[in-house]
Amino acid sequence: MPESTMTPTPPQAIRPAAWRYLAFLLVVGVCLAGARLAWKTHLELSCWGAEWPHLSACGAMTGATPHERWQARVQRLSKEPGETQTLIEALVFAQDDSLTTSEQRSAMLKEAVDRAPQNVDVLRIQANSAIGASDWPVALSALTRLALYHNDPAASQMVAGLISRAGEDVSLQGALITSIETNPAWLDPVVFAAPRAEVPMAALLPLVQSVMSSPGHRLSPRTGQFLIERLNAEGWWEASHEIWRHLWQRFIPFVFNGDFEQTFVRGGFDWEVGDRDNDHRSGAMVDRTYRQSQRHSMRVRFTGKPIHSPIVWQYLMLPPGHYRLRIKSQTGSLHSDNGLSWQLLCPEDDTVLASISPRGGTAQQWQEDGVDVLIPEACGQPARLVLVPAASYESRTGMRGEALFDDITLSRLPAETDTAKESLP
Repeated sequence: MPESTMTPTPPQAIRPAAWRYLAFLLVVGVCLAGARLAWKTHLELSCWGAEWPHLSACGAMTGATPHERWQARVQRLSKEPGETQTLIEALVFAQDDSLTTSEQRSAMLKEAVDRAPQNVDVLRIQANSAIGASDWPVALSALTRLALYHNDPAASQMVAGLISRAGEDVSLQGALITSIETNPAWLDPVVFAAPRAEVPMAALLPLVQSVMSSPGHRLSPRTGQFLIERLNAEGWWEASHEIWRHLWQRFIPFVFNGDFEQTFVRGGFDWEVGDRDNDHRSGAMVDRTYRQSQRHSMRVRFTGKPIHSPIVWQYLMLPPGHYRLRIKSQTGSLHSDNGLSWQLLCPEDDTVLASISPRGGTAQQWQEDGVDVLIPEACGQPARLVLVPAASYESRTGMRGEALFDDITLSRLPAETDTAKESLP
């Protein structure tokens, strides 16, 4: 049997389809590895950015207890020292005395202030640290920025509390004056926060007066009106009237808006309507109406229902002396037994110093009445000009018809003009 020989089989070339399959597997492997890395990186960034704070993986990464969270952020900062948000979070946890020393906290706070000077958490920690050290300029800088730019009510109340303590601390008082002169805008939120902080409005008067006396600065109407209402309630009438004059920035007569050419401003030194509803349910409805001369007058319409007395009134800041009160009226269409009476009252005990009871005339003709009045030294401030039913029983029984009033003025008599001016300076 012949000896058989074996011929080796030449290697076969890999087919193109196999190369494509291998390339596909390689691409899939690279993509899966990249996706896994991307997912890990994205998860890490999301956890540290608090985008997915409730994932269990985030808790393991950023820590569960305060101590673990502090350690996690320290480690994170050693790896990523430029992450400002992580620095701020570490600063917040560092306020726990058991985790850090005061030197560490001070160093972290300084770095955080340099990186994020307007961050809410940084400002709050900076304010607390400065208050503890009685560093009033730094404390006020942080607190006023929180109040003004972050609408932080706690910061506004804290500033109000510091203002109430300023009389006991000269350095605090000086820092407040410097701060308000630098940026008066922060006074607005502090004024509205003062009642919640149980700080009397009178405590804010030095700063309020500083703003009013600064060239180019004025109280906003909303803030000024709030101050006026609160100061009136606290009995600071002269300071309140000073703010009233500051808001109007014009000549203020003894009787404000006596020509009724502008709408009534409540809560100050303009006309006040006794019945707050002032509608069809009221016994007396008060409004402003046009006269034939295209000027306004005050109209009081009576519905026959019980009347809230006084019908209208105004607080008057009057220095002691002799005055003449003048009032124009139309009461011809008023149906009443005794009519109406304008009375000037002393605030001490509501003593009637003078009264005018318009009577007669027609519904088309104006009648002018006047009376001289002495404001005694003991009367105090403020006097009050009121419109009431001349007979008190008509407050209960009501009236019908209407009455018009205009050009109400109070002037110092000529013999007294050398001792007082009609408008206080």
